[in-house]
Amino acid sequence: MKIEMRDIVKTFGDKQVLKGINFTVDQPGIHCISGPSGSGKTTLLYILMGLLAPDQGQVLGTEHIRFSPVFAEDRLLPTLTVYENVLLVAGDQQRSRHYLSALGLGEGMDLYPKALSTGMKRRAALARALAYGGDVLVLDEPFKGLDDQIKSEALDLIQSVGEKSFVVFVSHDIEMMHSIGVQVLNLI
Repeated sequence: MKIEMRDIVKTFGDKQVLKGINFTVDQPGIHCISGPSGSGKTTLLYILMGLLAPDQGQVLGTEHIRFSPVFAEDRLLPTLTVYENVLLVAGDQQRSRHYLSALGLGEGMDLYPKALSTGMKRRAALARALAYGGDVLVLDEPFKGLDDQIKSEALDLIQSVGEKSFVVFVSHDIEMMHSIGVQVLNLI
């Protein structure tokens, strides 16, 4: 598998957010995109997944790719329990329970999103993406609202996925990105 983003340009109004960005994902591992708030990290992810078109440039190699995203917003369905939110995309009870338990939500599977803390919602969204098991795991600030212990456990899970699969990970934490990434694109 090889995904290429070539000379990506995106403008909103009179502000050019992305200026000739090149990014290639062609080997398993964690491919990182870092930068400060407003630097275009989420915009680049949306373009990668085909949810937003670039003004200029090309995205190649995504025609038959199944993306498994964690968006900046958790996007949990409010009328489903945590377990049902994960099962809906995973289609596998054992896999759903495994990732929920691995992220410390084993006892909260029957809760609805409105009863969850911010960190619990984030873990549920991450469990859903992991359980889906797409071709590319796409993570937009997946540790937002997580304490250090849960963050460490979640990072271990993501790194184990990255050993044999493709992960695109967005964060403003450049130090962490350099410690876990096979490549780091820093948007400044």
